[in-house]
Amino acid sequence: MLVEIDIIIHATEDMNKILNSLKRLFNIEEYKLERRDLTGHYKNPVIFLKLRLRNLETKRFISRLFKMMNEIDKDYLLMNLDEYIDRERLYIRIEKNGICKGEVRLAVQDPIKITIYNIDRKKILSYIDEKNS
Repeated sequence: MLVEIDIIIHATEDMNKILNSLKRLFNIEEYKLERRDLTGHYKNPVIFLKLRLRNLETKRFISRLFKMMNEIDKDYLLMNLDEYIDRERLYIRIEKNGICKGEVRLAVQDPIKITIYNIDRKKILSYIDEKNS
């Protein structure tokens, strides 16, 4: 399995705070980081970060993601799982502000985008059930 985490950092946001909160919350030790400096619509600086996790880091990340997700979001995800899965990929968006507060919440606007590759419905359900054990 492979996990990719995409984060767009705006000029008003603290990149180190977001990145460190993410690493601390999910206990991420080894990752590959790609950074691109971009320009926003109003010529403001924007940073695009992509973290790639593999092997043990991936399993640990997925496990913590579902363990830390609140019950309402987890139920919503389960009821709408087909909308989050495509070709053995799971797409989840979580709140940037929530991560900085130590919380994992599903998001729609300005999210941290997570793509988990080579995962099927059965594996997803086993990770979600793992939380209840």
